[in-house]
Amino acid sequence: MRLQILLSFLFVGFYGFSQCPDQDLEFNTENEITEFFIDNPGCTEVLRNLKISGLSIESLQGLSPITKIFGNLTLEENSTLQSLSGLDNLTQLNGTLIVEGNAILDFSGLEGLTSLNGLTILSNSNLTSLQGLHNITSIQQDIVIAGNLFLTSIEALSNLTSVNGILYFESNAALETLNGLQNIQFIGGYFYLLSNGLTSIEHLSNLTSVQQGIYIGENADLASLNGLENLSFVSSYFRITDNDSLTSLDGLSGFTTINTALMIDQNDNLLSLDGLENLQTITDYLFIDDNDSLNDLTALESLISVSTLGITNNETLESLEGLDNIPFLMDNLEISENPNLNVCIAICTLLEPGNVGGNINIENNDVGCATSSVIWDICETLSVEENNIELENFYPNPADEYILISKKESISKVKIYDLQGKLILVNNNSDQKIDISKLEKGIYFIQLENTKFEKLIVE
Repeated sequence: MRLQILLSFLFVGFYGFSQCPDQDLEFNTENEITEFFIDNPGCTEVLRNLKISGLSIESLQGLSPITKIFGNLTLEENSTLQSLSGLDNLTQLNGTLIVEGNAILDFSGLEGLTSLNGLTILSNSNLTSLQGLHNITSIQQDIVIAGNLFLTSIEALSNLTSVNGILYFESNAALETLNGLQNIQFIGGYFYLLSNGLTSIEHLSNLTSVQQGIYIGENADLASLNGLENLSFVSSYFRITDNDSLTSLDGLSGFTTINTALMIDQNDNLLSLDGLENLQTITDYLFIDDNDSLNDLTALESLISVSTLGITNNETLESLEGLDNIPFLMDNLEISENPNLNVCIAICTLLEPGNVGGNINIENNDVGCATSSVIWDICETLSVEENNIELENFYPNPADEYILISKKESISKVKIYDLQGKLILVNNNSDQKIDISKLEKGIYFIQLENTKFEKLIVE
């Protein structure tokens, strides 16, 4: 009996010393670290969060017993801490690594880590690289890297193939490339590149999908979007704003559809939208605003579906050529404050009654595009001048089983789109009779060869 009691006591005593207290731990001085491990000599696994924050902390050697942290590891405002040596035995961190306001040069000392829940690196005044994180192959949630003025390399992230949460870079003034992200294929959250020293994003060449939005803004030295050629899916907005060296959108050729919105604004040296030649559908709105040098929209000639369209405050824009193939808008149209915009016949189809579902606001452009009435008068004049060509090149309309092509010359291709701009029927034959019996009742748009869109009603 005595032996059982003794063994039980020894077991409880041993177990009690084999782990850390079941609570968050915070140390503000090196003495606190030393005293803690004197009082808890068997502590190797931190059961919750661990925070190190102290102006006088110069060394983390006292943390060398730690092998696992089941919560977050926060290193914050350690203004004299230059090295993470002391964390060399840490092999498991289940939470987020938060490193903010320290004097460290890199992450040497964390080579034992292979995965993280999240990574936040903020305002570390001496940080030049992420060396030490190169064995990490998985980060489950967000990566936020911001305000590290001397960070020049993120190459240590090169073993990552995906980011399930947000990928966020802001105000890293010395970061010129994204070398280290070349194996990233998937971003599960938003992707932000904001006010960095970037001159190139070519290392994003394997990125194919962003599940939320993309924001590329205030990167004064970024002259090209080359590197995004394989990106073909963004499920939310895409904004390109205030990148003063950007002259075109080359690099975006992979896009045929943008879900939600595309915003292109305040890019002072953007001359054209070249790079968007394959874009066909924007499910919500397209805003092109305050691009002082923009003078060419022709790259948008493949665009056939957008809900709201806004072209505003583009100082040198003279023509809307490129918008010719948009047959209707579900919501609003705004063309305003473009002082040199004088040629707007590209939106003649849009100005036909019923083709804009919301408000039309056209004002403060040059004479030929002064108001919607002025543009419509020009459209009607041109329509008469073009040999009185019939707008309706097929009959009957409405129809239910078939339509007949009334144009005398042979037509080699007929396309029919639904109200969302989806191509649902293509006839590549020269038949004058087109079978539409499989189409559901509703309103469609039909295009013969490369003529303008016409409305088709199926009953």
